[in-house]
Amino acid sequence: MHLMDDQTPVPRLRTDRLLLREWRRGDLEPFAQLNADPAVAELLAGPLPREESDALAGRIVAGWRERGYGLWAVERIEEGMFLGFTGLSLPRWAPEPSVEIGWRLARHAWGHGYATEAARTAVRFAFEDLALDALVSYTAVTNARSRRVMERLGMHRDRPEPFDFLHPRLPEGHPLREHVTYRLSRAEWLASLGRSRDEHLGPSLHLDRIHDDPRSRSVQTVVMDKPTLLREMRRTHGDIESVSATLDVAALLAPAPGMDGWTRKDVLAHVEWWSDHSARVVTALLEGHEPYDANGSWDIDVHNARILEESRARDAADVRSGEAAAFERVLAAVEAAPPDALFTAGRFAWLGDDPLAELVASDTTRHYPEHVPHLAR
Repeated sequence: MHLMDDQTPVPRLRTDRLLLREWRRGDLEPFAQLNADPAVAELLAGPLPREESDALAGRIVAGWRERGYGLWAVERIEEGMFLGFTGLSLPRWAPEPSVEIGWRLARHAWGHGYATEAARTAVRFAFEDLALDALVSYTAVTNARSRRVMERLGMHRDRPEPFDFLHPRLPEGHPLREHVTYRLSRAEWLASLGRSRDEHLGPSLHLDRIHDDPRSRSVQTVVMDKPTLLREMRRTHGDIESVSATLDVAALLAPAPGMDGWTRKDVLAHVEWWSDHSARVVTALLEGHEPYDANGSWDIDVHNARILEESRARDAADVRSGEAAAFERVLAAVEAAPPDALFTAGRFAWLGDDPLAELVASDTTRHYPEHVPHLAR
């Protein structure tokens, strides 16, 4: 069960080893253990009792609802272990109204580079998806471990003094009261990647044109740049996740509204197949070959009939987990694709003049919302 309510989708971000995701009720116990650990508490104001740890998790979730960004739960992909959090926040006690990037990991996760790995992904989200101009990060002068992470992220201090401010919530004489501020601007981050500030990374459009979609009449569509495409994929799939989370097995096996002869489970299997379709095509592009036989045969009705037949042989849990995994695959495929590969037309013969990003957008950002009503109760 998720802590998040049904109206608060959280974009999932993946690295080689980590998944940055929404908070779940199962995270509360390991999070409380983290906050009670004396080694962790040594770097904070002190250990947190269970009720205060749970309240902190609740405030983190509320932050996503209020601002549309926040602190992700960090999970090690290998075994699904909760490690702590990283992400973006607006601390009320901070000396300036800037978005802070921060992290807190369990002691067993220290020394493996996880904090830097997760934070780098959060930095990218801040500058690409949110188009923020700058980030800050605060820590106690004596917290050498966090200061090293900040420096690995390319952050820096503005002044040579031993400290920048006194934490307003810590009493005089407290060993952690002296704090430092590290900064990173979007321009500095772009320069570190060898890109200029003129390369627009925010919610922009790559191409506007009229497109004859084989699944509909001629409609005007928008081919989005890569960061916008990824953000819209996460946002629109978040609606699928939210409504799916409300469905028990009986509801999944019940008839889907507006889909004659289909169950909600069949609809999820259909969404799963189309996510996999885009992942398969993008992966084939990167590997330099056509994703399907070159005989030109492509019949959507035949594919949908096969999806329906295969869905009937699967149980609800398998379809639910399969759909979620397929979305992660298409995200990973698009994230791995260079922008020029996504936006150069005619990469595959059977795509005609369409940029590959148009196919991905059609299969995901426009396809997901179409099926939310078919899953709703």
